[in-house]
Amino acid sequence: MKATTDMKATTDMKVTTDTKVTTDTKATTDMKATADKKGAKSARRVAVLAVMAALAMVLSLLESYLPSPAPVPGLKLGLANIITLVLLAKFSLSAVLVVSVVRSVLTAVFAGAVSAMLFSLAGGVASCLVMWLFYKKMNLGFSLIGVSIIGAATHNTAQIMVAMALMKDTALLHYLPLLLLSSILTGFVVGFCGVKISLINMDPIC
Repeated sequence: MKATTDMKATTDMKVTTDTKVTTDTKATTDMKATADKKGAKSARRVAVLAVMAALAMVLSLLESYLPSPAPVPGLKLGLANIITLVLLAKFSLSAVLVVSVVRSVLTAVFAGAVSAMLFSLAGGVASCLVMWLFYKKMNLGFSLIGVSIIGAATHNTAQIMVAMALMKDTALLHYLPLLLLSSILTGFVVGFCGVKISLINMDPIC
């Protein structure tokens, strides 16, 4: 009987050990699969953000060859902000800021207008932060179009502030009312385009 008991105990221990090994192996496999899935999603996310930055840069470069929509110095539609709005709706603030900064730097380099980079960076970063606050944090019910108008106004204001600081000329403030008024039109156009594009399902990569 003792030998039988010992054999049964040995068998039970072997079964327990085998079960534990199987469980550990399954857990390891599941963890590896989860890590691989997260890695693939992260890679897709980086690729999409790179494409977005490239598109924003192309839009900025194309816009530099277009005539101003109104006879106001420095006024542009801000077509690259369409990409910013799409990112704002689908991605995190950090992603929006990274793409905005990369776009500003690359556009300045390729356009040979490095001296204008500071204006673009100031306007881009300021508008991103303000739009994110109004759209994601303040819960005031602003649509992307409304947020786009606010972003356009912020962008123009930031650029005027930088110009005043660099040129030490407060007379530049005289342009601000015209720029703010034009922000309604440019912000609406950009916002409308952003709404249409943001309807594309990007949930698997966001």
